[in-house]
Amino acid sequence: MKIISDYISKFAILLHNPAVPKTVRVRHFTNRKGMECIRETGIIRAGDQNRVFTVRARGKPGSPRDVEREFGIKRGRGNCYVEFDASADEFEVVKNPLTGSTERVLQEMSFCGKEIPHSEATDDNKGESE
Repeated sequence: MKIISDYISKFAILLHNPAVPKTVRVRHFTNRKGMECIRETGIIRAGDQNRVFTVRARGKPGSPRDVEREFGIKRGRGNCYVEFDASADEFEVVKNPLTGSTERVLQEMSFCGKEIPHSEATDDNKGESE
């Protein structure tokens, strides 16, 4: 019993420790070529504006065309997505001036390679063309 209580007390300290950064589940959309690169390397490389654009991952992402419309991304870039946990201090929450959507932008130069577990890379629509 002592061992279980030790784990519980350590867990409670972690839950209430403000020094432990809060993580947020985010989703990064990409095309098939980008997804292949992510699967091969396990890394998302910063592209547009030297940043990695993500949105908070809640529920299902919607159809690729809906995603492209909602976030103002080029056709084909809504076909695949990757979900991962990011620490709140790794991103900046911004409102997209063109679409009004809220995005989490990972912008630090050191973040150009976020490692992603391969099991979380999802190719949503295998039948659609880019």
